[in-house]
Amino acid sequence: MAVTPADMTPADMRRASIAPATVCRSVSDWNAVVNTCAWEVEIRGSDRAVFDARFDRWSKGPAAFNAGWISYQQVSRSRKAIRRSDSDMYGIFLLKSGQGQIEHCGRHLDLKAGDCAIVTNSEPYEATFSETDVVCLQIPTNWLRTQIVSPEDWRGLVLNQETATGAAFTATLLALEVQCREIPDISPPDFLSPITGAIRLALGRAGGPRSHHARATYSRLKTYLERTAAEETFSVARMAAENGISQRYLHAIFAQFGTTILTELQRIRLDNARRTILTQNRPAMLTVTDVAFRSGFANSSHFARRFRERFGIAPGEAIRAPHRLEL
Repeated sequence: MAVTPADMTPADMRRASIAPATVCRSVSDWNAVVNTCAWEVEIRGSDRAVFDARFDRWSKGPAAFNAGWISYQQVSRSRKAIRRSDSDMYGIFLLKSGQGQIEHCGRHLDLKAGDCAIVTNSEPYEATFSETDVVCLQIPTNWLRTQIVSPEDWRGLVLNQETATGAAFTATLLALEVQCREIPDISPPDFLSPITGAIRLALGRAGGPRSHHARATYSRLKTYLERTAAEETFSVARMAAENGISQRYLHAIFAQFGTTILTELQRIRLDNARRTILTQNRPAMLTVTDVAFRSGFANSSHFARRFRERFGIAPGEAIRAPHRLEL
């Protein structure tokens, strides 16, 4: 559900006023930013170093996505701060670089680059981070309850890239950061859709034996994706409606098979782009934008980045030398 100005609380309005690319040169400034954008905490820096923090924030409906680089810091959330709080939220932190330790809900978490930690602002925590490059997804508890059973069970959990679900979740957060930077006006539904799938994959209880019905439904949904991935009007809501299932069940089916709709949609679109280049009679007449739009990508820069990551070659180079895609 999108938040409109009329629905926004005073706290929401304060959070929305924080502009992207905020730079803080002191711990006190950083305290003010975090207490405004996230929730009330106390932050302490190192006495031996100059403090530096760089911060971007994107508000998307009920969720918010934050990314930044921060100097050494110690962070604590007290019970007094919790009693003063006007929000009930979960935070999912991904360390892109650096290290950290968190004491939360009776658990000690040792974090390294690539790890995700899940905390709730309804319980105290103590955390220490080295210089870190980090992204953080903030999700209201009420919204999270619509996606998984008993989110309380996941407080103090660490997801890492050594597991398939942890790797998929990390990849989703990194892809969302790219989307926010390259497509800052991405709509809340388009932003939340991959989050929904990733959360159900990593935190949901969708495992266990796969029934014949689940396998048949998954196969039917994959066929639908392959047929409609390039359409400008594609959406998860439309996909669910046209297949006679709820969006929640749609995400759950993909989670059962160890993937997300976003992952499969991107794979199909990139395969379509490769096929377009290889089957074009005069590929040199194509442009990167042509290939992107024909494949279902609305943003050519985002397409170019994903294409290079998948095939190891820029789409412009592939258009000039299609044979390199056949290797």
